[in-house]
Amino acid sequence: MFLRSRSEEVVPNGCAVLILHGRQSPDPSSKECCATWGLIAGAIAALVSEGLIEEEKFDSFNVPYYYTPSAN
Repeated sequence: MFLRSRSEEVVPNGCAVLILHGRQSPDPSSKECCATWGLIAGAIAALVSEGLIEEEKFDSFNVPYYYTPSAN
């Protein structure tokens, strides 16, 4: 159901990336998963600097973030 719902957001012939975060800490407020966003930003910035992605597209890039809050 999640993927079916997201398919409505993808442009024709577009792509979606599904990232599943994990953490070692049982604390749901842990910031362990934040490093992933820095790595993704760096990789995309490198593609821009190499001319593989237009800077205007990078500036308008949108990453929806969906998560399930942990039940306490």
